[in-house]
Amino acid sequence: MTDKRGLSPLWKTVIFSVVAFAGGVVIFNFAIMPFLAGHGEEVRVPDLALRTVPEAERMLREQGLRLEATYPVFSPDVPKGCVISQTPSPLSFVKKNRGVKVRVSSGETGVAVPDLRGQSLRHAELVLSRAGLQLGRVSQVFSEDGSADAVLSSFPGAGALVEEGGSVDLLVSLGPRPAEYLMPRIVGADIAAATRALEAAGLTVEVASGFSRGTRIVKQNPPYGAKVAKGTKVVVELGSL
Repeated sequence: MTDKRGLSPLWKTVIFSVVAFAGGVVIFNFAIMPFLAGHGEEVRVPDLALRTVPEAERMLREQGLRLEATYPVFSPDVPKGCVISQTPSPLSFVKKNRGVKVRVSSGETGVAVPDLRGQSLRHAELVLSRAGLQLGRVSQVFSEDGSADAVLSSFPGAGALVEEGGSVDLLVSLGPRPAEYLMPRIVGADIAAATRALEAAGLTVEVASGFSRGTRIVKQNPPYGAKVAKGTKVVVELGSL
C-alpha cells in the first residue's frame, strides 16, 4: 500500500537502482571505454631515415610516439646528426606512446685501416696506435703461408674507414701446424738408445723422479700409439726387466 506522503520504500529502491544503472552505463560509455580504446590504439611508426634528431622527435610526436634513445654510430654514408636506423622498424604498427630508439650518424670522417699483413702482432699494434686506432680481438690459427706471430688479415680490412679510436680485429698466424707422430713403444728399451731416437724425432725425454732404478724403460707417458708432436715431453720410469 502506497504511503500518501510519498513513494513506498520498495519503489524508492527500484527507482534508485534504475538511476544508478543508467549512470553507470553513461560513465562506462563516455569515460572508461574511450580511455581503454585510446590506450590500446595502434599507430604507424614513421620512417625516420636521414632525418635530423629534432625532425625525428617532431614526426614521432605527431604520431603519438616518443624518442626513447639515440645511439651515435660512425657512418661514411649518412650525414652527421641524421638517423641511420631505428627500432621499431619504419611503417610497423605499435601502441601509442611507444618509445622509438634510433642510431644517429656521428659523421663522415674516419681513419683508414693500415695494411698490417705480414707484420708482427706487436708492430701491428704500434701501427694501429699511431693511426689513432685500437687493437681489438686477436684470433690465432695455424698457417702454412705465414710465420708464427705474423698478421694474416684484419677486420675491417686494409683501407676501410673506421671511426677514430675504433678497434681493429686481427687474425694472427701460429705458424705451420706441427707434424704429428704416433708414439712408439719404448717399454723394455734401453734408456740411452730410446733417448737418442726420441730426440732425433724432436721429442724430449725425462725420467720420473724416484723411478731411475735401472737402465730399462718400464713405463712410458704418452702411451704407445698416442699422437705426439715435436716438442712433446716423454716421461719414463726405469727399472730392471
